[in-house]
Amino acid sequence: MNQVKAAFPDSLSSYKVLVDSNRIGSIGGELLKRFKVTFDYPNKEIIFKKTAKTFDRFYYNLSGIELQYKGESLVKEKVFSFQSRDVSENESQNRGIKIHLSQLYRLRFRPIIEIANLRVNSPAALAGLKEGDIITEVNGKRVGDIYLQGIMHQFHKTSGAKIKLGIMRGDLKFKYKFILKALL
Repeated sequence: MNQVKAAFPDSLSSYKVLVDSNRIGSIGGELLKRFKVTFDYPNKEIIFKKTAKTFDRFYYNLSGIELQYKGESLVKEKVFSFQSRDVSENESQNRGIKIHLSQLYRLRFRPIIEIANLRVNSPAALAGLKEGDIITEVNGKRVGDIYLQGIMHQFHKTSGAKIKLGIMRGDLKFKYKFILKALL
């Protein structure tokens, strides 16, 4: 298998002290989902059987952004309501119906998705994004209409894909654009 996705912790991190000193990294669901995995406890073995997805391409975060969920915020959204009423017969060109468009608002909880970390010289860092920025929009979709997993999926597309982000930094709104690029 080529370019297998694995995690290798920083050699200076406390993680190294907490695990087996012979261990240098770990694999996760991105690899395991490609096999039927059987744990044979009596014989102390793990058996991997190929599936149709075994040799599928591995997807990587090409933006350089690590995100974290920071709770929810209550936002006021514009919604529109159509109302109709009968009118007098002398307005027959409208077939006796007049439509009124009224602007209404609703309150809605939206997730707060924060940039927790940026890889140095990554497309997102070079575009000007900063740790602590709150993502409000991804490629034209508001956060809440697209959730954390959907946002991450946007960052795992192929090299050359365009990303447009709406950001809140403090009380200020910003728009950023960058192109995904392989970081390895």
